[in-house]
Amino acid sequence: MDIQFEGWARKHGRLSIASFDLTKTTAGPPGTDFSKEEPLIVLSGDGGVVERITVNCHTNVRLGGDYQAMVTLSKKEIARLYYLTHQMEVDGLIKTLPIAR
Repeated sequence: MDIQFEGWARKHGRLSIASFDLTKTTAGPPGTDFSKEEPLIVLSGDGGVVERITVNCHTNVRLGGDYQAMVTLSKKEIARLYYLTHQMEVDGLIKTLPIAR
């Protein structure tokens, strides 16, 4: 995942403020601590059903003015986030498939 900013009024190129691989990032419930060195995916919802994902990370930023913010996710990262939010449905579907084991 890449988080970048680009000037809104003046184009001076993109500024990358964070970049990390969500497929290797730890996931946990709300209240889970994370460090400056390692981001954390927080899974929130009711009754064990994930309804929201928040990615927490540390970055040092000094920005002034108006900026366009861009978040870039890879296909593998999107797949992992999908699985984290729909794990019960995916696991249930897999159990119904006639796959030789």
